Amino acid sequence: MSYDAQGELLLSWTDGTGPLMVEHVGTEQVPIALIGQPARFLEVQRFSDGRWLLADMRCRKDELNCQILSPSLDPLHRFKAGDAIEQIIIDQDDNIWVGYFDENPTAGLLRFSADGQIMFDFGASSGLWVLDVYAMHLDRAGSVWAHPYPDFCLAKISGETVTMILDETPVKGARALLAGGNHVAFFGSYEDDNAVFLLDLSRGAGDAVALTLDGKELETDSPALIATQGETASLLVGDKVCALHLSDLIRAVDGK
Repeated sequence: MSYDAQGELLLSWTDGTGPLMVEHVGTEQVPIALIGQPARFLEVQRFSDGRWLLADMRCRKDELNCQILSPSLDPLHRFKAGDAIEQIIIDQDDNIWVGYFDENPTAGLLRFSADGQIMFDFGASSGLWVLDVYAMHLDRAGSVWAHPYPDFCLAKISGETVTMILDETPVKGARALLAGGNHVAFFGSYEDDNAVFLLDLSRGAGDAVALTLDGKELETDSPALIATQGETASLLVGDKVCALHLSDLIRAVDGK
């Protein structure tokens, strides 16, 4: 589940034998026929002009594991993004941001052009050793936020500029981020996959927020699937997709 460059929420799935199904959540389902061998772990994204990006998150050394399709699903281009893809974001300018997990320790976080050329290396630009990108987020201004391991800092990337927001975050191992104004929400942690911590950057302090569905707190051993963009988070809990705005979290804390 992810937000595309148009701000639309996409949910994708495949059984490995039939077409890839992509649902524009709440509107329609689109079947995409996979070219060649079925991908094992597919990440789906869409550009602002309607082109599709399909990425196999695992690949061998020389495999071109990303393919770009036209809006009408015709194959256009393939390129190599590399193994161990954790998350992909396509921003409003159709840049492709790829965060990797620790089975590709030299990649970290890269920005590709729409035709698959590496344009930016977060580790090289920040001086950080990035072994794993636990969470990335695209804010309303088009900046990308990152929460990398092992430092567990919080960084904001605007164009070619990296700003270190926090050298060390109050939450270790967050699965998703939500940022806007003076607030950053961390979803998940090593202790609780469904925990939420709302940090007020202006005062350097924060509060835990309990996520509830139908009046019950989410279970710690059943992590919700989370996608964020701008100041909105969507959570897939069972067969329900629930939307949450950053202002909802702020009101919950202010009402304590």
